[in-house]
Amino acid sequence: MFTSASREAFYGGTLLALTLRRGNRTLSVFQERSEFAMSRLPSLVEQIVVPSGETQPAAWLGIVRMVEELSTMTRFEDIQEHVAHTARSLVGADGVTFVLREGGLCHYVKEEAIGPLWKGQRFPMSACISGWSMLNASTAVVPDVYADPRIPIHAYEPTFVRSLIMVPIGLKDPLGAIGAYWSHKRSFDEETVTLLEGLARSTASAVSMVHFQSMLTLAEERALRAQEIGGLGAWTIDAENGGFSASLIFKAHFGRARACDLTYAEVLSQIHPEDREALRHCITNAVEHGDPFRLACRVTWPDGSRHWLDLQADIVHDSRGAVARVCGISVEFEPSVLSQ
Repeated sequence: MFTSASREAFYGGTLLALTLRRGNRTLSVFQERSEFAMSRLPSLVEQIVVPSGETQPAAWLGIVRMVEELSTMTRFEDIQEHVAHTARSLVGADGVTFVLREGGLCHYVKEEAIGPLWKGQRFPMSACISGWSMLNASTAVVPDVYADPRIPIHAYEPTFVRSLIMVPIGLKDPLGAIGAYWSHKRSFDEETVTLLEGLARSTASAVSMVHFQSMLTLAEERALRAQEIGGLGAWTIDAENGGFSASLIFKAHFGRARACDLTYAEVLSQIHPEDREALRHCITNAVEHGDPFRLACRVTWPDGSRHWLDLQADIVHDSRGAVARVCGISVEFEPSVLSQ
């Protein structure tokens, strides 16, 4: 039997790995990833201990596939749908619900089941088993819904549900819960419970990542707006592949149209010959040695006019401390400023 399973996700790297151990035997499943946006977030799944007894490795490989797919999702709605489908498949449930915590209410936002449950409905946290699971940050295992005092029988009588497992999404201050339901009374083995708990923990991390990405996007949009108001251009050089990107204001500082593709070579070609080598030297040192810089230089626009730019750059490092990107700004100024 497989006795343990572990996974590691190396954000900022290229590897997502899951290992199943059976005594001295090890089964490893690896999935390469070219990029993870959040290099400093914890792995989607930290550690799952597979219970003793005859287990099904395919179920744990299903967890791996789910984690892989969750790592690519950018919409909360997609996570809900994927988790509901995966949970039902993993444990052979007759139905699954995805429940969100909304203040003092439990909102049943997604369900996949053989019959209607409570999608779209809200219940007080104190009046349903999902609320109990969230409030106590604990898994609820209910072999018989008619024999458990935590179950509001009136809500279950119209449904097919006779037994269930409810797991919180998140170990501290759960943001929601995942419910798995069966149409008959039954006992639950440890593996079934652990599978659902592992899925819920993965879901919590995926939701946190999407929320972080949304906040980051909002912050970037605000920063870009502030740059536009202040007349600041922005540019970036990728230290690994040399890729160059520029904001609309930066393009304007070189007399270029908004829709044009401005390359690094074109930037250098428009820098005055007497300033070009100094800029090339600064950028090389920034990429290779992580040296920030500030340089005043002359730019010749396509129409032949000459302008002065203040170019400044700082360094963004990856999780290993190596240079990842050189990020800079540009400010146009009058040459009379140099004499002040």
